[in-house]
Amino acid sequence: MFLFKKLIKKRKIDKFGYVINKGVKTNEFWDGTITFSKKPLRIKIRNISGDELVIKID
Repeated sequence: MFLFKKLIKKRKIDKFGYVINKGVKTNEFWDGTITFSKKPLRIKIRNISGDELVIKID
């Protein structure tokens, strides 16, 4: 389980909206897309206030 969580955290978004890819800061601005290495069954999204939204993907 720990390895799976470590693999997910490859891309981050900093407070200015730029992408951090595998720990390296880039000049690429985040365009709002979410990418996956393989198709997930569901996505859990958490906003800043802590509310969670689970979306099932067909």
